[in-house]
Amino acid sequence: MCTDERLYRPGPPIPAVLQHGISDNQSKKYAENIRDTLQKSGLSIRKVIPGDFAVIAYTEMPAVLIECGYISNSNFERDLQKPEVLNLLAENIAKSIQNLF
Repeated sequence: MCTDERLYRPGPPIPAVLQHGISDNQSKKYAENIRDTLQKSGLSIRKVIPGDFAVIAYTEMPAVLIECGYISNSNFERDLQKPEVLNLLAENIAKSIQNLF
C-alpha cells in the first residue's frame, strides 16, 4: 500500500504522470496541454516526462500516456470507483484534447 503523501492528497484525484513519446516534440506539446487543462480544473500533475513504453515511444503519431493514480494506493482505488471522479477525469482529459484542435 502506498502511503506517500506526495502521491495522494485529499480532494480531487491526482493524475500522477503524463508521459509522451521520447523523440516527438508534438507529443510533448500535447502532454503539456493536457497538464495545463487538468491543472486549471484543480487536478495536480506530478510530472510530464518522456516515456519509453512501446505504446507511446515508437509510434508515428503524437502519443501521450496518462496515469491517473495508482490502484495499489487504497485512497486512489476508492476514488477511481466513484462515477463523479471518473467523470471529472474523463471530461477534463477530453476538454484538453479538444483544445488541441
